[in-house]
Amino acid sequence: IGGKASKERKESEEQRRKLAGMHNSESWRIRHAPETPTSLLEKVQGRRTSSSRYSHCPTAKKRERGSSFDLGMELTDLEESKGAWRSVLAFGTTLERQLSGEGSSTSSKQKPMLSTVIAYVQTAHSLPIPESCFGTNHVMVEEIAQCLHSILNQVDKVRDLHAEVMDMLYDEDEAGVDVDALNKLLDQSTKALPIRMEEETSVRQYCTKVKDWEAKVSQSLDGRSSNKGEMHHRDDLGTVEELLAEGTTHPFKSKCLLQLQERMQKAFEIRDKIHEWEVNCANGTKWSSKAVATLVRDGNRLDLHFPAFLKLTQIHLESEGWIDRANIAIRSRISLPEIKNLVDRGEEMPIDLSDYVSKLKSRAEIAEEWIESIDSHVPCKEVGTDPNRMLQWMKDIRTALDGGLHSTLHEIASDGNRIPAEVNLVKLLQAELDARSWSSKVKKRVPVGENQDCRKGRLEDL
Repeated sequence: IGGKASKERKESEEQRRKLAGMHNSESWRIRHAPETPTSLLEKVQGRRTSSSRYSHCPTAKKRERGSSFDLGMELTDLEESKGAWRSVLAFGTTLERQLSGEGSSTSSKQKPMLSTVIAYVQTAHSLPIPESCFGTNHVMVEEIAQCLHSILNQVDKVRDLHAEVMDMLYDEDEAGVDVDALNKLLDQSTKALPIRMEEETSVRQYCTKVKDWEAKVSQSLDGRSSNKGEMHHRDDLGTVEELLAEGTTHPFKSKCLLQLQERMQKAFEIRDKIHEWEVNCANGTKWSSKAVATLVRDGNRLDLHFPAFLKLTQIHLESEGWIDRANIAIRSRISLPEIKNLVDRGEEMPIDLSDYVSKLKSRAEIAEEWIESIDSHVPCKEVGTDPNRMLQWMKDIRTALDGGLHSTLHEIASDGNRIPAEVNLVKLLQAELDARSWSSKVKKRVPVGENQDCRKGRLEDL
């Protein structure tokens, strides 16, 4: 039973050990059976001898094909039964020596198959019990029991390995089969065991097939191009679906397969969230930059890209750049046109940047209010960034100063220097005021035009 085989064998290990210490026939016969219930163990301790108790056992005709030991006859009398048991013991003694490693070293290919050994034990199991042929206390009974127990000890080791392999292939915890660990188990165990397990070749072939598939997964997902031009056209979900379709044809679920399935499931969840975000944006409900950043981080951690995610990533990068520039605008002074541009871009982005946009708008509004105040005295709304219009506006400033607005414009300029944004008109106004102040000082010390009565200025002041 996959996932519980080793546990069940450990639970019956004490019973098998007790049976191995008995020298009657029923002990090894029950031990050969698939299960060893406690009730049967208690009966063995009673040393039953009746052959009628074994009517349930297979006959000689039902022995497995391919066995290297086959009596090739049905027994009809006592002497034939004794002869059969002598042959069984002789073959068993030879097999026991081979399994114990006596004589020359045995290569893996020369080791007997488990089916062959079990076929031999099955043959012995199908014969009349030795006690009915030789008598209860005959030495043959003990020798046969010792021989078969010794062989069954080796069979148990292979069955223990078989149980471990089955547990790994059918793990109920759904952790998946670690192919490397399975190969390691086979390498270490089969080298030490004197009997070959029939499933070993098939399991190794399965492991090789899965390892080749895992290499394909690694090549397809880890060896992807990082070229930005190709990144926009990547669709890893399609690649993973093809890999999973191939992986699910394997005879067992590998750890890599389950991990890939889990990654795919998470990718689907991210794709659904992106779709939800798109629908909300279309309905006028934007997600916060933090929520989008979390979604992008989860997707990058998953490392499975697809068009919708790549689009979201690009938007996220643009928003991050916008936020960096907005923070600079909030903490320091930048030009009014750039602040307006940031506000427009922030409102267009499919991400909720309202906290930043509101602060930028507040700065822009302060600047606009100042422009309104200067425009009421010297019209300036049409100035813009045209150099000719700027020069004309500066002339208008001079005219206003000549008209007696010096103190008013000076106060407006002072307010403009406190605006949390850079406004070109503030600089132009301040330049005109500074120029007028400088000219006034010069006229007091330097004879210019009709001003010939000025007092002489000191060289240092000039």
